[in-house]
Amino acid sequence: MALSDEQIAAAIMPTGLYNVKCRNLRRMCRALLEDQGGVVPSKREGLMSLPGVGRKCADIVLDFTFGQATVAVETHVHRVCNRLDLAGGKTEEQTAKSLESRLPTEFLSDGHVLILPHGKRICMARAPKCDECLLADLCEALTKR
Repeated sequence: MALSDEQIAAAIMPTGLYNVKCRNLRRMCRALLEDQGGVVPSKREGLMSLPGVGRKCADIVLDFTFGQATVAVETHVHRVCNRLDLAGGKTEEQTAKSLESRLPTEFLSDGHVLILPHGKRICMARAPKCDECLLADLCEALTKR
């Protein structure tokens, strides 16, 4: 809370949308101090009750901070999972629930870390590099072209 908005923004600038995230971080910190006694909740619902915290952020905190096996699904993971028919869902939350019901627990934590780079570098939304993809023969998007 002692940092200025400029200091926070400079620290998170590479993540994009840093002005909005800066405001949400300040609101979240205030809520943690005032409503949670400075303790970070260890349940998804508690985390998502904090300002600016959605399911993906909550799942990342649960996984990396509390060691709870969960898969964080954001736009890249959502796209890859749907294209490869690993999990179905029209929304990221539906895809996350589908993955959680289909993947063995020991693979949940690594799911996000393994799939995210593929979605950013190979299986991009507008111009996927199907010719470089090792999974192209499994891909629904490729068969629709």
